[in-house]
Amino acid sequence: KCSGEPTEGALKVLAEKLGVENDAEMSRIVELRRASPESSCAAVSDAIARDAHRLAVLEFDRGRKSMSVVVRTSNATFSAGASKTVRGTKKTKAAAGSKGTNALFVKGAPENVLERCAKIQMPDGSVAPLSPAAKKQIVDQTTAMSKTALRVLGFAVKSGSDLGVLETYDGSVGHPGHALLKDPSSYEAIESELTFVGLAGFGDPPRPG
Repeated sequence: KCSGEPTEGALKVLAEKLGVENDAEMSRIVELRRASPESSCAAVSDAIARDAHRLAVLEFDRGRKSMSVVVRTSNATFSAGASKTVRGTKKTKAAAGSKGTNALFVKGAPENVLERCAKIQMPDGSVAPLSPAAKKQIVDQTTAMSKTALRVLGFAVKSGSDLGVLETYDGSVGHPGHALLKDPSSYEAIESELTFVGLAGFGDPPRPG
C-alpha cells in the first residue's frame, strides 16, 4: 500500500518492476525479496535513494508542465552519468568520477518534455540525436496510450557537462548554480537540451463525485 500522491506511488511501483541497472545490486535485491518479500517491497526505491543525493527540486508549474530534480549519484544503481556514445557524432559522456555525477531527472507532460529534448536514449543505452521520425513516433505512441484512458508522463535526463554550471553544483549557497535554481524563470532553460528516455502510462479512473 502506498501513501501520499497517487502518481508518486505509481512511479515507485514502476521502479520496483524495472529494477536497477547494476547487476550485483539487482541480485542483492532479488535475494532480499526472496528472504522477506514484505519488508523488501521497496528495495529498488531504497537502493536508488541511497545512491542519489537530491540537491535541488525544480517545482512543477503550469507553463512548462514539468518538474525535475538535480541529484548527485555514485552510479551504483543506475548510469545517468556513465559513458554513452552519441550516435552520429564522436561525442561521449565522460564516465563518472569517484565523487559521483550530477544529473537532472525530468518528468512531465510528454509533449512539453519532448519539445525540450535534443537527443534520445536508445534501448541499448546509447544516445542518438532526436530525429523528426523518432519524435513523431513518440507523439503517436503518446496519443495511442491516451486513447486507452491512461495518464501519460514523459521522462528525460541531462547529465555531466550538458548541465553547465550545475555539473558541479553541491547544494551550497555559495555555488553559482544556487542563484540559478532560486529563480523559477530559469527552469525552462535548465530543462532544455534534454535526452528523452521514455513514456509511462498510469490508470487514472474518474474520481467519484
